[in-house]
Amino acid sequence: MKRYIVSFSLALAVMTAVPSFADQPFVTPPVQPANIDRSAPTPPPVKQPLEITAIDRAVIAFVVRMHVASLSQQKSFEFSRTFTQKTQDHFKSADQMLAFFSRRYFPVRYGKSFHLDSLSLRGEIPVQHAYLVDRGGVRWRLSYGLKDMGNRKWRIISTVIKPAPGTPT
Repeated sequence: MKRYIVSFSLALAVMTAVPSFADQPFVTPPVQPANIDRSAPTPPPVKQPLEITAIDRAVIAFVVRMHVASLSQQKSFEFSRTFTQKTQDHFKSADQMLAFFSRRYFPVRYGKSFHLDSLSLRGEIPVQHAYLVDRGGVRWRLSYGLKDMGNRKWRIISTVIKPAPGTPT
């Protein structure tokens, strides 16, 4: 077995003779394509806040009333029309949709009295609030989020049903 003996001074001489890239500045040539727009960047468009007109308020109130009445009276076609097409597509039929929500929204299904309350905005979503008293005398607060599908065709996209304040649970 051969042994190679390298002197420290020889290794040092070889290392100093090889140019080091760390000693040289790293310069990248500037890239300037001819089609760069050098004008000032345009600011993003300012999003206008959602405005709910008196007509929109009337249509929203109508949709919510139709939703509650059609569920209470078990009218599947009218009930399904209060939701977006996307929600309707999750069910095989309007009857299946009505059966699903009749179980889920039992206070509305068995409501005795109903009245609309305020309309508020939650971000870009108008929320119609209402109160309902069921057959057992329990008072519920209903909150319906709606979306304008175009041409003032408002449809329900969310529903929250909670016991109203002061009602025993």
